[in-house]
Amino acid sequence: MKTNRTVVTLLAVAAVLTGCGQEKSDVADPTPPLSSTTEQSSSSTTSQTTTIASSSKSTASTTPKPSASQMDLSAYAATGGAGKGHYFTSGTLRCGITQSATGCQSTALVKNRPKCTDPDSRAPYVAIDGSEPSEDGCTTQGVFIAEKPAKELLAGQSLTVDDATCTVVATGSVTCTTNEGRIVANSEVFQYHAE
Repeated sequence: MKTNRTVVTLLAVAAVLTGCGQEKSDVADPTPPLSSTTEQSSSSTTSQTTTIASSSKSTASTTPKPSASQMDLSAYAATGGAGKGHYFTSGTLRCGITQSATGCQSTALVKNRPKCTDPDSRAPYVAIDGSEPSEDGCTTQGVFIAEKPAKELLAGQSLTVDDATCTVVATGSVTCTTNEGRIVANSEVFQYHAE
């Protein structure tokens, strides 16, 4: 009988402790953990509470900049001035990654392209072309303008096709890289950098 009483007593203690732990996990502990050592050596109930407290704390702190997230290529597949490829917009920029070129052109004036005086007939343009390392200047063509309106690529998003990646740094500011080089396109500068 003594063994049965001990088992019943242990079960009752376990039930009380389990019940207490459940009540505590429903409410976040407002005090931060003392150290990572304390957090690791504490029980699972305390760890759950600490995690909840840490989660609520992290939303108040400054969040780091997200890395560029890769987008689904099929949403950007189109035909445009540079042929079949992947076209997107960002602010006044019209950009694309095609088999023949990767780059952007602008529907507005760009400060370091003073000769590109009219975005409709002499648009600022910069590209990495597989046969020529770089073309920058003005264009009279809709090289990176898709036949149907291209989808917008948002800040922090990127497209990668083969060795080419274009990333929207901020609305209206794009960088593209390939094995041949890198371009920067925004309202201040259209520029090519050799790799």
